[in-house]
Amino acid sequence: MNTKQIDVFLTVCETLSFSKTARRCFCSQSGVSQQIQSLEEEIGARLFSRTRRGVEKTRAGELLESRFRRYQREMAETVNEAKALERAAHYELRVALPFVPDEPWLPVVQKLLHEMPGLSVFETRCFAKQAWDAIAAGYCDIAYVFADPAKIAGLGYEVAFVRKMPRFVVLPQGHHFAGYDTIERRELDGEQILYEDRETYPSFFSEVMRTWDYELEPSSAITNILLGNGIAIFQETTVISLIEQNRLVRIPLSGEGSRIQFCAVWKKGGKKDDLIRDFLRRQHENDLRQFGEDHPKEVKLSI
Repeated sequence: MNTKQIDVFLTVCETLSFSKTARRCFCSQSGVSQQIQSLEEEIGARLFSRTRRGVEKTRAGELLESRFRRYQREMAETVNEAKALERAAHYELRVALPFVPDEPWLPVVQKLLHEMPGLSVFETRCFAKQAWDAIAAGYCDIAYVFADPAKIAGLGYEVAFVRKMPRFVVLPQGHHFAGYDTIERRELDGEQILYEDRETYPSFFSEVMRTWDYELEPSSAITNILLGNGIAIFQETTVISLIEQNRLVRIPLSGEGSRIQFCAVWKKGGKKDDLIRDFLRRQHENDLRQFGEDHPKEVKLSI
């Protein structure tokens, strides 16, 4: 059997008409009959029967249809994987990451490099504004930021929502909130908030009211907390090691605004678009295994 026979057979299964199949496959009706007859002879079973109501599939025809459709899907996936391998042999993937632990980033990269040995991946750890500057200037292919996906898409970027991450309040041991189990944002009124990575995008904090004239970097914020100059609000994975090393108190933020969206951003229409999408799907599959029910069931690309 050949692909022409399979295409004709599946079209007859869909149309249940030899004449409609002939028009769709750009051949004669007798040509359709010959293709089906040849396939039936090769298999040794009737695939269709003619009744007063028209053409109907036999049980053998139904079985063959399901197998052929699965075969087509598997072939399409194989072709896409082969194209990805070819693309990877000629590409570098440069990624801007915030200061977070390597999980779940490392497993995705390790698996990708194992399957695509010609690919080189370079990562840069940076703060939010540096990540935006890097993606805008073309210095990186993907930037991971804490932001609202709709705002990113409105600026003309491609965006994939990765997950929502909890926030917590960091303060010195002698602070009056130190014994709390959770803290609501309204309770922080009047506090000197040295750092908070909000729902950011390239206009960068312009609409955010703060008690300080500028945004401290996380490490500088930690130093100032130790000096008693204020507190900070971090997402779950930021500067964990610095917080633990300095024995600062970490209390979950509760209520409205207690979680922040973590997204991957890249430019529209780039040559690496397919490779980036493949990478993000792999990351999503890894996240599903790690986070289970707390993770969205499908990655939303290009909102």
